[in-house]
Amino acid sequence: MKIYIPYENYRRDFLSRFLLGIELLEKKKCEEVQIGWFKNIFFNCFKDTINNLSKKVAIIDSNNFTYKYDLIKFFKFFDLNYYVIDEEEIGMLYVVDDKVNQHRFATEEFFELIDAKFKFSKQILELEKNYYNKDFSRKLIDSGNPRIQLLKQIRLAGTNFKKKFIFIALPESCLYYSKLLFQLKSKKIIFSNRPDKSISEVEPRYKYVKEIIRLTKKLSKEFPEYNFLVRPHPVDAEFLGKYKFIFKNNKNVKISIEDDTKFLLLESIMTICGFDFVALESHLLGTNGIVYKGNLEDYFEDYKKHFSRNLPNFQYLKEFDEIRDYIQNKKFLKKNTIISDELKNKLNLDKNINDIVCDNINLSKKSNSVFKKIVIFFSKRLFNKIEIYNKNIKEISFKDYLDFISYKNKLNNIVLIMLFGKNFLSCVFKTILFIKNKEDSISRKIGLDQTIDEKPLNSLVNLLKRKKIKYIIEENNFVITIRNE
Repeated sequence: MKIYIPYENYRRDFLSRFLLGIELLEKKKCEEVQIGWFKNIFFNCFKDTINNLSKKVAIIDSNNFTYKYDLIKFFKFFDLNYYVIDEEEIGMLYVVDDKVNQHRFATEEFFELIDAKFKFSKQILELEKNYYNKDFSRKLIDSGNPRIQLLKQIRLAGTNFKKKFIFIALPESCLYYSKLLFQLKSKKIIFSNRPDKSISEVEPRYKYVKEIIRLTKKLSKEFPEYNFLVRPHPVDAEFLGKYKFIFKNNKNVKISIEDDTKFLLLESIMTICGFDFVALESHLLGTNGIVYKGNLEDYFEDYKKHFSRNLPNFQYLKEFDEIRDYIQNKKFLKKNTIISDELKNKLNLDKNINDIVCDNINLSKKSNSVFKKIVIFFSKRLFNKIEIYNKNIKEISFKDYLDFISYKNKLNNIVLIMLFGKNFLSCVFKTILFIKNKEDSISRKIGLDQTIDEKPLNSLVNLLKRKKIKYIIEENNFVITIRNE
């Protein structure tokens, strides 16, 4: 038995997926669990599927985006089990518009392929259940969230960390949004695949985070006795050098993109952040702080219902004098770690998603028919081409994409399209090889900010006393394989 767990966003998702992988390894007695950036995981899964027909396999995916549909149909043809934990569902707790929330749901056709979908809360489960004409109730499981489960287990570990700095978590991209805003205003790029990105959405967010940067520079001068650690939003990972330049005259400010937020929170004196998941992480880990209000609520009604509001160990401030007073009088020392019943219910804190996933993962029996072996023959020829492209991922162009999906004079492609749908080749290419956003930089396309770092991994293993776990990180640092020692 082998289980694949892809992540979309390393810094957000990896450690919680790693913890889930450990639980699956121990409770399902599987041979191994692979966790990695989704492109590399789907590459490995495709390779294993066509090379080992007898092995039982499951994927626990991080979304159900429509462009993957034909590839999942291919995996299901070979008796692979497919599960979904949508990490973005936490945003549904404060987004008012149901139509925006429903954008995350699978099409009815896609949902037929899903063995089970683990839902963040009963509220979101009911919303999705009512979205479909068919009754998919048995596939929707009220389970909680992996990130919340990770925070609960770190909190229970109760290890004392040395407090080193005031932690500033930037809640939005600044430099990427600056670039995006310029492009929108100059109309140099048409975001046909991102219609939600408009000046009215980007500009207020850009100004909001820019104001937090300005406050941080001012605070670092006001309080030279403290060290400040600024963590840019993950979207700005490629702009580390520019952030260092912005704070070059603030000697007590360090910039960190690589370090994991959870361990930064455990080492921080206090937190300054925005309406963001970081505030919730800070609350659950018992670190006090400030949510900078700014004027974001004037532009986005949803923030008035954000889950980071009304946390008892946070103050919600806007003016510099208020923030200075909070630090000057050391109000961050007053501990209040009580989690309200309302928040417990909203976050489904009583649920242990790792246990629930382990209880509901059931792998199908594999069959080795002659027809499947014929399909394997054609699939291996396709995989050989994928492998060539994968070795030269930086050089992939739109012309390569057109050549890959072409069926003219290509019997192999014609057979696979007839079996798995007209979009199968496009689906394979986009899922395994190609990022589709035109405005993405090379570093984002090849996932340079998605590689696995052993430092937080080892910190978590030591903190949770899971030292018997043996893991191997692939040479490209995008995939980790864990086995019992």
